[in-house]
Amino acid sequence: MNIVISVIGILGTISSIYFAFVAYKRTSIKEKETLVEQTTIFHSDIKHIKKSIEKMDKSLSELEKKYEDIKERLIKVEIKKGG
Repeated sequence: MNIVISVIGILGTISSIYFAFVAYKRTSIKEKETLVEQTTIFHSDIKHIKKSIEKMDKSLSELEKKYEDIKERLIKVEIKKGG
């Protein structure tokens, strides 16, 4: 009888260790998935910010060209007026 109880105890101990290991692995996988998801979102946000900055740079360059054009035209008008 003592042998049966000892075997049951050993099996219980082994199964609890096994289930604890499986739970640890599952938690580890979920943490990795969460980290990958957050990293992906972060990279996506960075790409969006980069595109927005590039768009603003392009708009600024266009404004600078228009400003230079207007400045040149104003200089020509002032020269014609003699002033």
